[in-house]
Amino acid sequence: METVKGIVHRVTYQNQENGYCVIKVKPAPESARKLFDVEVDADQTITVTGSLLMIKKGDEAEFLGEWKEHHKYGSYLDVQRFHLHQPTSLDGLARFLATDYFSGIGPVTAQLLVDEFGEQLPEVIENSPQKLAKVKGVSREKSQEIQDAWTEAKTVRSEMIALQGLGITPLTAQKVINQYGAKSVDQIRQNPYQLAQDIWGVGFTKADEIAKGIGFKNDHPFRVQAGISYALLKALDDGHMYLPREELIEVAQKLLGVNKERVQEQLETLVNSNQLVVERGDISQPTYLKQSFNQEQELAQLLRTVHDTDRSRSKLRHIAGKDVEKRVKEIEKENEFELSTKQREAIMMSLSAPLSVLTGGPGTGKTTTINTLLALLLENSVDVA
Repeated sequence: METVKGIVHRVTYQNQENGYCVIKVKPAPESARKLFDVEVDADQTITVTGSLLMIKKGDEAEFLGEWKEHHKYGSYLDVQRFHLHQPTSLDGLARFLATDYFSGIGPVTAQLLVDEFGEQLPEVIENSPQKLAKVKGVSREKSQEIQDAWTEAKTVRSEMIALQGLGITPLTAQKVINQYGAKSVDQIRQNPYQLAQDIWGVGFTKADEIAKGIGFKNDHPFRVQAGISYALLKALDDGHMYLPREELIEVAQKLLGVNKERVQEQLETLVNSNQLVVERGDISQPTYLKQSFNQEQELAQLLRTVHDTDRSRSKLRHIAGKDVEKRVKEIEKENEFELSTKQREAIMMSLSAPLSVLTGGPGTGKTTTINTLLALLLENSVDVA
């Protein structure tokens, strides 16, 4: 792994969805000497890539990554983690104050501030922001805004460094900071398993890894609760809205490596806190995630509503009253296929029943049935979803 320090010269590309960025970095003197074999700061820049959404032009940073070669664009540093630093040089201060962190301060005003206060500027911003109003174009209100932005940037940077120290990638760290703000590290140290619920892309496995790094024990209540929820989420992936209580306990126990009593205890805690729902009246005691239970209840109610609809008011009855069989044969001829008896029955049923379910294995003609029905509906000006 290679470490490179420098100032961000340009942000070439940013993907807001996956966090991937390409930036140009002007290396600091010590990195320039190593990279370009020169004694002074080089005018050359290097290409740096990775999850770098937080990076802005003018930032001073330290990048840790591996050198790679692109057949078209040449060598670049693929970054695994990075540390943003508060600027220390006068040039760095001027660049930093001209970044997006400080709205309303351009390069000219930033340079005026540096010229006025020199190396004391950080101390003035933090402790005596009213003095900034001495500079042309900076009001007392703007002085306070500068201090607020400085404090926020400083906090975010320290949180970013601390989060990466916990084994969190830069992209995920950015999501965590967006979610929890200045208390991100405190939140994670208190309950790292909350990440699996709050941060897209962080599942139980990653949260568990972070928790173990912090020192959480195997049978910690937060871990056991998260494991139970994770077992139900995995069941969803397999098509199950719930698991019978005993099966859930068995699956969670195997996943967590803790005793059965501990799982039972925390399962009840989740039920009492309304995060899980158990149908006690059923002998198997189906156990749901609260959201899954609500979704199933809502779906059942919607199906009841459709089923109980007054059939005489159906917009499809006027189609069913026509010579559908004749029209179906015409559609068959136009599209060069022939429906089976079951397929014809399915079409007639869907035009008369308020609720129908079409099912069957691969190759049984579901798509052909649907397409035929669709043709009938559309030519009769029925809205279809």
